[in-house]
Amino acid sequence: MTVLTHLAYALAYLVTGVSIATTLPYIRPDLDPLVGWLAGTVVALSGGLVHEVVTRLERERAAAGRFDRLHGTVEALAAELAHQKAAVEEARRAGGAAGYDAVVQEVKLLQSLVGRLTAARRPAE
Repeated sequence: MTVLTHLAYALAYLVTGVSIATTLPYIRPDLDPLVGWLAGTVVALSGGLVHEVVTRLERERAAAGRFDRLHGTVEALAAELAHQKAAVEEARRAGGAAGYDAVVQEVKLLQSLVGRLTAARRPAE
């Protein structure tokens, strides 16, 4: 949600609470005006609580989506790393020293990239 949307919702439940607080004593003259203000406060606080819950759920859904995309990327990198390691083993068995060194360098590069990716994407605790 945008800031303007949050402000509109906040204004809506605050205006509703103030309206209840000011009109309840006129609708029910036998009630103390303090009861009207308490009822308006309860409505305004309830609106704020609902707003907070909805906003938090929206943020959690967005974070879960980002986590799923990141998890897919890490799995793809791990599969590529396994493929490269298999190529290294095959090159070692074939006895090609020059090809072996090139593959080893690629595997080391992939390992460092995976390490940096996981370190950069680790959630703050």
